[in-house]
Amino acid sequence: MLKERLERTIAHLLSLDIRERLKRKGIPFEERGSRLFFSIPLLGEEVAIEAPPFSFKAKRGRAIEPVEKVLLLEYLACDPESPVTGGDADWIPLEGTLKERAKGAIDRLSQALSEGQDFVRKAILEMGGTVLAPSTFILEPLPRHLLLLRHGEGLEVFISAALRAVLSDDAVVALLKVLQRRVMKRARRMYEEAMA
Repeated sequence: MLKERLERTIAHLLSLDIRERLKRKGIPFEERGSRLFFSIPLLGEEVAIEAPPFSFKAKRGRAIEPVEKVLLLEYLACDPESPVTGGDADWIPLEGTLKERAKGAIDRLSQALSEGQDFVRKAILEMGGTVLAPSTFILEPLPRHLLLLRHGEGLEVFISAALRAVLSDDAVVALLKVLQRRVMKRARRMYEEAMA
């Protein structure tokens, strides 16, 4: 299923003027012959992309997961460019079936915030996040598209209208799962370094 979505999104992108799409999204690119070279940050990590054929490489050298490729390509393929103002009216709470589908990632992140707040907070900050209040964080998972996490009795997730406009339901769930894995991995690394 993920492979099919990746192939469909690439086929859609190849039917578009990618140069124009990059310009509209404010993504600088370099042109070499018929190929474009550019990078897009995903959860604070720059991902270098060559198009066509849409090959991906993390600046840190790690392999890019297929789900991360889909997130980046959906962001690139989606046309809406909603302004990001940060006002309350721009935040959409994650609820209903979407929240239920992301429940595992949300619960694990909530538990981590309850048990290891300092390491998790540092991991979120390392990913480019900002602390708005002791238990409220804002992240920019994709350029100019925001995600707000508020931890109390559980974890509440709010998606900016701009981010919701460019990601499908599947991509929102995937984004939260990638976020949870990355935060946990970084927090675990920080904890191990502190205990060594």
